[in-house]
Amino acid sequence: MKDKLFSLRLPHYVAAGGITLGVEYTTFLCAFYVLNLSGVRANTVSFAISLTVNFLLNRYWVFREGAALGAWHKQTASYVALAFSNFMITNLGLHFFIDRGLPAFAVKLFFVGLVSSWNFLLFKKYIFAASSQARDKV
Repeated sequence: MKDKLFSLRLPHYVAAGGITLGVEYTTFLCAFYVLNLSGVRANTVSFAISLTVNFLLNRYWVFREGAALGAWHKQTASYVALAFSNFMITNLGLHFFIDRGLPAFAVKLFFVGLVSSWNFLLFKKYIFAASSQARDKV
């Protein structure tokens, strides 16, 4: 049952990630290249916008079994804490690599991939974890 739930959630997670990536990356590119914000400021703007999009997609679509438990405040606090950690790691990386001449668009994509790699497991196991009864119904 565990493998079935994992395989059912992963495609949804990838799709939600694709939507969030589109929102975040487009916002980042516009802020960096059009508005001429620094890499860190452009990342801050794109982070703020995509944070809400990603939380809602993950809570109500990808891991909806966990949303049914009504733990909205706990999930929100955990999600924001993880997102802020991801945000700080990304900003440090952007600052470091862009200052050394690497293109902002490539650095941003690298850090999106890095962060996404651990987020699925943390979302599934801790932040949006469903009770064993809710998991058995899926």
